[in-house]
Amino acid sequence: MRYVGPGIVIAVTGVGAGDMVSSLVAGTDFGMVLLWAVVLGAILKYFLTEGIGRWYMASGQTILQG
Repeated sequence: MRYVGPGIVIAVTGVGAGDMVSSLVAGTDFGMVLLWAVVLGAILKYFLTEGIGRWYMASGQTILQG
């Protein structure tokens, strides 16, 4: 987790419109099989973005500085 954790933080906070299009394309190719990945990604993005905002407000440092 020591090496994977920062990568997950960066990956989840980088979800944008292009990722939504990719999700739609994957959905047309694979159907509902990948729905769990989309839901899990959205949940992780919410909690990590919330945590990063709280970190900044509490410490005054960005997540990369911390």
